Amino acid sequence: IRRLRCLVILPTRDLAKQVTNVFLSLCQNTDVKVLECLGDRGFDKESSLLVSKIPNEHDYTSLVDIVVSTPGRLLEHLNSTPGFNLKHLEFLVLDEVDRLIDGLATEDWLTPVLNSLSETESDQSHRWNFAARKTSWENKCSKLLFSATISKNPHKTVLLNLKNPSFFTESIQRSYKLPNELKQYTIVVDGSDKLLAMMWIIDNMGSNHPM
Repeated sequence: IRRLRCLVILPTRDLAKQVTNVFLSLCQNTDVKVLECLGDRGFDKESSLLVSKIPNEHDYTSLVDIVVSTPGRLLEHLNSTPGFNLKHLEFLVLDEVDRLIDGLATEDWLTPVLNSLSETESDQSHRWNFAARKTSWENKCSKLLFSATISKNPHKTVLLNLKNPSFFTESIQRSYKLPNELKQYTIVVDGSDKLLAMMWIIDNMGSNHPM
């Protein structure tokens, strides 16, 4: 079943195009559908590529698995595209998160997104109660924040409604060491097989090991 499971938000169209190209490369030879929403197309055309009305029903179905968008265009679709929602979202990715948060001063796109996620998490907590194999982290949308200059200002990060966040950083000085309990693995595959390799790792290791 095709559903919108990953939403990537970036502050500029150029960055969004770069990220879209990476996704398209990784998703070659798979059935995963990626769509960039940047305003390059007419709004109605873009909407028709996002969702489709189910014949003889009042519901819609997603036509994509991954959406890459700028904040303004995303807000337009949340407000004006019938059937477009974040009901099944599993990953919310914010790249250049400092710039995205700073941009809230002129356009609040974050509140509608978080409100939609809050409703989704509430629905999922009831939907998956019958399935013993589903764990709590599977029932909620994971928020992944990326930035070369990410802020630790609590007045900024509190806006994102993070729950039990983990902070990862890369330093040239390497003034830290990896924990002894951490295990690292390498799988060498062709570029077209990267997504399949990642899915294999998740299926075979994700349920037993934090990743």
